[in-house]
This record gives sequence, C-alpha cells and structure tokens, in this order.
Amino acid sequence: MLQTNRLLPLIELFHWCLNRQTELFFGIEFLPTLFQIITSHLKHRVPYECQQMKELLVDFLISSQITVKLKNKHAIVKSI
Repeated sequence: MLQTNRLLPLIELFHWCLNRQTELFFGIEFLPTLFQIITSHLKHRVPYECQQMKELLVDFLISSQITVKLKNKHAIVKSI
C-alpha cells in the first residue's frame, strides 16, 4: 500500500475523524482499526526504492499535527 500511495487516503480519513466534534467522535467505530492499519504499515520495512515514499509519508504525518490531535482526543476521552 505504501508503494502505490494508497495509504494517504487512509491517513486523510483518520485526520478527518480526529477533526470531528467529540460527540460525533465517539460514534466512529472503525477508528481503532484504521489506526492499527496505518501504524502497521508505517512499522513495516519497505524496499529501498520506496524508502523515500515512506519518509514523505512520515513528514506528512508530522506536518499535519496528527499526533497533537490524537493526544487531545485521548485526553478528552480519559476525562469523560
């Protein structure tokens, strides 16, 4: 999936889910599975030809501040 850039739409869907309001966020049942798919593909070793694609994907994740949004949603869930 990384070689064909099919992981990017999944990351954008994950980003969209994190931007939902808290009430709507709890209704998204596929979010843990989506997170597992993304992390398993990022952990997977890629061929040398695709290494640059993986680095660009990680740069996209960092620049989109997905980790900050994930921490904020986790804090909201823990407080409820």
